[in-house]
Amino acid sequence: MARKILKEGVGTQEIDENKQYPAEKYIESLNIIEKKMGSLVLKKVGEFMMESAKWPPNVDDLESALKSIDVAYKMNHTPNSSDKIGSYHFKKISDKEFEINCDNPYPCGLDLGIIVGVAEKFNSKAYTRHKEGDCRAKGKKSCVYSIKFS
Repeated sequence: MARKILKEGVGTQEIDENKQYPAEKYIESLNIIEKKMGSLVLKKVGEFMMESAKWPPNVDDLESALKSIDVAYKMNHTPNSSDKIGSYHFKKISDKEFEINCDNPYPCGLDLGIIVGVAEKFNSKAYTRHKEGDCRAKGKKSCVYSIKFS
């Protein structure tokens, strides 16, 4: 059903992974998915997106993968400037913990899924959570996600 909502939202019968669609329509569709099906389904959409993501050769561990999310995000958006579409801000807390601050227009469930998908792809023991505090779902500017591993 989520795929059907996305297709209808962007106005196509089949979603072409190599094509760009209007961000506003895509975001609107994601918000409908969240309302009708819940944030866990939106999280799964984000995880699924990362299953098929291609990574540059220099991305070979969890830290480099998390750092590259913002670059990949901007490569896949037009316009791609931070003042228009926001960013994924990476921060290293320790050798075993990172944070990503997301100030983009996408629902936080999708971002959680994207980060979980990246983290698990590069370290199966990684644990990702939405930190307490600011949250876009509560009208704030950004959400912060913690990624820890052993």
